[in-house]
Amino acid sequence: MEEAAVSYQCYLLAAAILLLGSVVLATGRIPRLIGYLLIIGGVAYLVLGWVLGESGFAAAGAVPSYVAQFAQLILSVCLFVVAWRIRRSTTQPTGHDHPGHGA
Repeated sequence: MEEAAVSYQCYLLAAAILLLGSVVLATGRIPRLIGYLLIIGGVAYLVLGWVLGESGFAAAGAVPSYVAQFAQLILSVCLFVVAWRIRRSTTQPTGHDHPGHGA
């Protein structure tokens, strides 16, 4: 029962991650690398869900699990860097943003 529930969870997580990755790639608002990492992680979760459904908690599920977790780690670092850059670029005044100065 537990293996079936985890397999179903992996399929749903894969679907959500693949959809998010496709949106990131389609919009281009954040770097495409993040979209590709989402796609890689989503495919890895899809494979992991299939392996869990077929073999249960077997050693064959280790590689897709590691790929998904590594993709999430790299994705998290990339998102942190992008968020940091966006925050720094929006909080530093340029001197032209304040009306009345220099006029």
